[in-house]
This record gives sequence, C-alpha cells and structure tokens, in this order.
Amino acid sequence: DGVAQDVGEAVAWYRRAAEQGHTEAQVTLGDFYAAGDGVAQDVGEAVAWYRRAAAQGHAESLQWIRQAAEQGSVEAQASLGDLYIAGEGMARDADEAAQWVRLAAEQGHAEAQTTLGDLYAAGDGVAQDNVEAVRWYQQAAEQGVARAQLDLGDMYFRGQGVGQDAAEGLRWFLLAAEQGYVPAQTNLAGMYADGRGVAQDVNEAVRWYRLAAEQGLAEATRWIHLTAEQGSASAQFTLGVMYAEGRGVEHDELEAVVWISQAVTQGHVEAMEWVRMLAEGGNAAAQLTLGGMYFSGRGVEEDAAEGIRWWRLAADQGHMPAQTGLGGRYFNGRGVPKDEGEAARWYRMAAEQGDAEVLAWMHLTAEQGSVAVQGNLGEMYADGRGVVPDAVQAHLWLSLAVARGSEEQRNAYSVARDTVAQRMTRDQSADAQRLAREWETAHPR
Repeated sequence: DGVAQDVGEAVAWYRRAAEQGHTEAQVTLGDFYAAGDGVAQDVGEAVAWYRRAAAQGHAESLQWIRQAAEQGSVEAQASLGDLYIAGEGMARDADEAAQWVRLAAEQGHAEAQTTLGDLYAAGDGVAQDNVEAVRWYQQAAEQGVARAQLDLGDMYFRGQGVGQDAAEGLRWFLLAAEQGYVPAQTNLAGMYADGRGVAQDVNEAVRWYRLAAEQGLAEATRWIHLTAEQGSASAQFTLGVMYAEGRGVEHDELEAVVWISQAVTQGHVEAMEWVRMLAEGGNAAAQLTLGGMYFSGRGVEEDAAEGIRWWRLAADQGHMPAQTGLGGRYFNGRGVPKDEGEAARWYRMAAEQGDAEVLAWMHLTAEQGSVAVQGNLGEMYADGRGVVPDAVQAHLWLSLAVARGSEEQRNAYSVARDTVAQRMTRDQSADAQRLAREWETAHPR
C-alpha cells in the first residue's frame, strides 16, 4: 500500500532478505523464478532458492524440488541428491542420493558428475570403484569444474583408477588452480615447496600461495610470511607487494617497503623496480632504500650524488633513518664533502623526533668539542625539542660554541645564548658558567 506495484523492485528486496537466510524470502524468490514473474523464467534459479529453503526445513520447497526432479529437471535431480547426501531437510540417505545424482550426471550435469565421482571414490551409496570415480571426474573436469579437475589430478598422481601419471596429474591441478580454485592453488604450492611430484621451486610455491592468500586464505599468508622471514627473496618481494596493494593483508606501505627492501638486498630485480616506483611516488622508506642502492651500486650504477638526493627527499619528509644517515655521511665525508654543521643539522632533526641513540651521539660529540653539535644541542635544550627544557644545559653548550666557533657561528649562537640567559636565575647562571669552566679546563685549546 502507498507505492506503485513493481514486481522487479519486489524481487530485489526479496533477494536481499533471501541472501541473509530468510526462508520465506527464499521460497518467494523460487516462486518468482519458477513462474517467470518479474524475472525471466529460470528453473535452475528456482531450484537453487527452493533448495536453500529446503535445507532449512521448509517442507513445501523440498516437495517442489522432488516433483521437478521426478519430471526430469536436471537441476532438481542434482539438488535433491545433494540434499540427501547432506541430510538437509531430511534424513541422510546415500543410496537415494546416488540415484538422483546419477540421473543428473547421465544428462551431463557437471556438478552432479563431480558428486557421483565422490560417491564412487568413497563407496558412499554405491560400491567403491576408483575406475568409475575417474570416469565421472573426467567428464566433469572436461566441462571445466575446478573441483573435479583437482580430484582427477589427484587420482593420476596416486595411480588410483587410472595409470599413475604425474605429468597428467599436474596438468589437471594447473587447470583447476588457474581458475582460482584455492584448494588447487595450495596443493600446487605445497608440491613446489616440498618437491612432491615436481622439481622443488620456491618461486612457484610463493606464486601459488600468493594467489590463494589474495583470496583470503590465512594459511597461505602465514606460509609466505614464514618463508620471507627465512630469507626467501621471492617471498619477501611477494609479501611486500601484497602489503603495497592490500591484497590478502591490510594495506601497509611501511611493511611493503620493509619486505621489498629485504628482497632488494638479495638482488631481486623486480623488487628494485618496485622500490623505484614507490620512491618516485613519495614513499620515504623507499627513497631511503633507493638511495642506499645508489651508494652501494646494487642494481644501479654507483652514484653517491644520486644517493644523497634520494636520502634528502626522505629526510625532508621527517624520515629519521634518512636524517641519521645523512648526518653520518656529512660528519664522516662519505659521498659528500665533510661538513659538521650539516651533519649536526640532520642529527638534530632525528634527535628532536626522539631518537635516543642520536641524542647520545650528540652529547658525546659535543663533549669532544664539535662546535656545530654544541650549538645545535644548546638550541635543543633551549627550546625543549627532543629533550626536557634545561636552561643550564642550553647556556653551557651555546657558550662553548660561541667561545670556539667561527665568526658566523659566534654571531648565531650568541643571540640564542643571550636569550636563554634572560630567563635564568642567578643560581642557574652560576651553574652554567661553572660547567663551562670545567669543560674548558678538561679541553685546553
């Protein structure tokens, strides 16, 4: 009431409810498809919805399927057989199941052929017969049923019901796996990982586990992760790409670069290409790795200037490892002219982000007399950046930098020192001056 009649819209709403398991909606959808009301008539779809309702105990749906099966509907025969096998909506009856499944299988129903193969392989409702199992699996497999292809491949590998033939078994496994059938993908992956029936090939194992993992198989993801941790470059690269694309795992660019970078260290060519792509896209961790490649000449022509360029791009984004790396190169003059001021600047940026090791290095280097580091450390204490604000420490290090620095350094640091002095108490000033005298005594010019 209150809306125009629209059977198509009604079908859409019934479908939503039916897909959530609502029995009456499933029955109504079956009715629509059986009668062609609001949808194209489709006995197969009708059977599918009636079957779902029957599996939940809806007697009328089961009766409809039975009647359709008795009237020769292949879909109904296959579904009725499946219901008997599963014991859904009725007591389980393998003999009755075999009867209905056979009727559908003999009419070319591929899923029924697969099921009949299962019954013969297990001796369930029929006498156990591997030859018959292979015959039915073969017919379904040739129609493209992935599960039948996997089962047929297994029969060939085991030599059950057919002459043992590993090559033929592998062919059927591949056909099933290439359709995206996860059990076939993991089976192939395991074979390549262990060298069962095929030459051992970790790269192939990783490839098939990745395809399974991307469909949500946690076990496959765990295998790739473990193999990556054990040092497989192929697994490291694959895991990195999975993280980069968010396929099989949550998207995480940092994890992506971590794993791809590990593959790079082993010379994995595709990993190197990925690092460049991520670096050019602005990923700081990838820029750090690419810079390292240029410094070492790994996968690219050695070029320290290009390495510095990539590290600087990462450092400018606040990437601490790049900042400390640049600090080290400028301090030691590796790939760049030695420049304590530039070194101190990059180290300070890292220390201000909480890098305790860099802060300890700055203290040690300031104690050893580096004017640039003394000045930067003093400013950090003055501003409370990366350290707890401390006027005494700030005045101490700034005073020492002024005393021994160049004219430019004296001009810069004296302003900062005098600013600190304005907010110090008399006792604090005395402490700072005492500490400065002690340092000067311990480090004569």
